[in-house]
Amino acid sequence: MQLGAVLLPTSANPAAGALTERARELEEAGFDSLWAVQAAGRGGFLPDPLQVLAAAAAATTHPRLGTAVLQLPLYPTAALAHQLLSLQHFAGDRLCIGVGCGSRESDFRIFEQDYASRFEQFDRQLVELRQLLATGKVEGIDLSPPQALAGGPPLLYGTWGKRVARAATEFAGWIGSALYRSDEQVIASLKTYREHGGERAIISSIMMGSGDEKAHRARLDAFAEAGFDEAVVMLPPDGPKAEAVRRWVSA
Repeated sequence: MQLGAVLLPTSANPAAGALTERARELEEAGFDSLWAVQAAGRGGFLPDPLQVLAAAAAATTHPRLGTAVLQLPLYPTAALAHQLLSLQHFAGDRLCIGVGCGSRESDFRIFEQDYASRFEQFDRQLVELRQLLATGKVEGIDLSPPQALAGGPPLLYGTWGKRVARAATEFAGWIGSALYRSDEQVIASLKTYREHGGERAIISSIMMGSGDEKAHRARLDAFAEAGFDEAVVMLPPDGPKAEAVRRWVSA
């Protein structure tokens, strides 16, 4: 099982450049991937995920870079396609984009979007986003991406419940969250994903807070035994050191 880490602010008042320095530290510790999460209006500040990945792309060379996950209905579709192609220009084939319908109404209030219609809006936008990434064009819009960016980055689906089967058939992978569901629930969803032919499965947002390190290791072992291809951990300042967590997981 591969191991990734969420790029989080290192303190409540981080110094300029702290996030890029953290990206370098995680690369040096041997993490396979670096991820940015999206949340706003929940009582703490998280930088915009695409800007986080742009900084990580400039600061690192080897880790894959991804979002876990980007809430698609919060964005104008063509503007988002332009942002993703721009980010791919910097990150190259290291980039993958996890997209989802959205989880908290607070995010939608800040972005002035309708929370109740998020599932229908996601489905409509996804068709247009894929077309823009593939060709740069939809009716009345031409982004004119260079040939090297044609197709855009792989899209992964961050979802839950009955839509996990859709992740298996329509996306380059599935992202399940260990932050909002129990370990037993996400492992059961992994079985559904595999039954529908799904290949790349990622369990994200595994909080490694202060406490029993044996319990943290046991969780990672359980995800590996269940068959996840990659685990993505969250390493707060009071949690175990990145180097230690890296040693717990073998590829």
